[in-house]
Amino acid sequence: MGIVLIFLAASFWCFGFHAVMIKVVGDVILNIDFNEKWDTLTRTQKNIFKPWFACPYCMASVHGTFIYFLFVNQGLMYWPIFCVCLCGFNYILSQFINE
Repeated sequence: MGIVLIFLAASFWCFGFHAVMIKVVGDVILNIDFNEKWDTLTRTQKNIFKPWFACPYCMASVHGTFIYFLFVNQGLMYWPIFCVCLCGFNYILSQFINE
């Protein structure tokens, strides 16, 4: 039961962190519209930006890894399964959330 709660918390962390970074920090504090700014970024900047802030599915790889090794730590065998399942769950959840 504990890993399920950590899994759900990791998913909500990805969506919450994404919303805060894009909506609050970008729009309110920095006055940047990321939808317009996205086309001006280089491919390297996009590849770095997506897993850290911009894409909840991609965020599962970076943030899911941190959460897995901090809270679950069942060994390396379950780590890719955790991250891939988190990515898929974030995709399914995003279909119900209107961004």
